[in-house]
Amino acid sequence: MKARIRILLILPLVWGFLGLAATMAQKPKTSETPTATAPTDQKCVEDNRINPNIQCERVYEPVCGCNGRTYSNVCDAERNGVLSTRTGACPGSLQQIAFDAVSEWENAYNEGNASKLESTFATDASMVSPYGTMDGRKTIGGSYKKTFADQEGKIIIKVYDIVPIADNYVLVSGTYQVDAVKKATREPVSDGGTFVNVSKVTDGKLSIVYHEVHDAVATEKAPIMKAPGMKAPVRQ
Repeated sequence: MKARIRILLILPLVWGFLGLAATMAQKPKTSETPTATAPTDQKCVEDNRINPNIQCERVYEPVCGCNGRTYSNVCDAERNGVLSTRTGACPGSLQQIAFDAVSEWENAYNEGNASKLESTFATDASMVSPYGTMDGRKTIGGSYKKTFADQEGKIIIKVYDIVPIADNYVLVSGTYQVDAVKKATREPVSDGGTFVNVSKVTDGKLSIVYHEVHDAVATEKAPIMKAPGMKAPVRQ
């Protein structure tokens, strides 16, 4: 319960970060501890190349810097003065753990595995959606069981950003699209929008403590900024 209260208290700061990240000076979006040691025979970060005012596309294509830190994309690394990167999040970073967890969650949904989805939430997790608020892992899991009993379909999740926000806590945001049919009538069902959640990582395992879902909106002021090239209300 204490962890949940702690996360809810920092959510206003998180939303402020998301809204101002593109224009304010900021530290690199990295895990708390580098997962690799910077080379000793060459300089990895050049101070005179650090420029937080550079406007990067807000798209999640993670790279691992030569300093062992994960950045959201190549531009994000370059504006933080990193001289070289490789594709993908750094091994063992919070970003990698979170991204892998999202992929596993997507697979579980597409398999209709409500029990596995339920297990990804903390015992006292909260979920907020246009349909209301649900508290507790069992309640959230029950909603998935009801969904899978009534319909069958697929979900596509696109990660928008993964940002470490505190010790062992990470914020994940993105878009989702569900295309399904009702089992009884075969009537098509379509749903999509944006999501943001705060999760805790313990021993390499992610546990969702707060999950918020929004309907798609045809405006530049969407709850989560859409990725470059996307036309609202298209969700991918």
